[in-house]
Amino acid sequence: MVLPVGVTTCLVFKNAPVSFGGGSGSVEIEITPSVRLIHTATGTPLVDFIEAVAPADGSVAQTMLPHTDQPGFQDEAGNAFTGWHYTARVRLKKTGHQPKHQPLFDFQILSGQTQIDLSTIPHGVAALPTSAPVATVTSIDGLTGAVTAAQLAAITIDYDTDGVPYLV
Repeated sequence: MVLPVGVTTCLVFKNAPVSFGGGSGSVEIEITPSVRLIHTATGTPLVDFIEAVAPADGSVAQTMLPHTDQPGFQDEAGNAFTGWHYTARVRLKKTGHQPKHQPLFDFQILSGQTQIDLSTIPHGVAALPTSAPVATVTSIDGLTGAVTAAQLAAITIDYDTDGVPYLV
């Protein structure tokens, strides 16, 4: 079964490791969502199963996961729910060697993100967004649309008694 229509997703991946001697290895990822959810429009349950990906040596481990801030989900009590996170467990392996277990880490996927390289997420931090698209500015000091440098230069900035800037 596939995710319900309208659920937006992001490609989450981890490249296979290479030893300092140039030997190829493999990467396994297990990703667990922090909650069980129900897709409100369809009633489809999204259960906190582990997504396990273990490709062949030298291959990228990848999966598609729903954005964690999108509306349209509810918890098991029927409350609207957004802002869940995922926990990743990564194991790096090379034939004939013991696997290298990486520390567990949490991450969120904000709407608009199209891909996340798990190698770029720091370990040991709270489940906060770790990469996101730059927000579109829709207005500044009453200017809207494509604001030009000349328009920005015309904005007057003053400073209060503590030296904090503000627009005039």
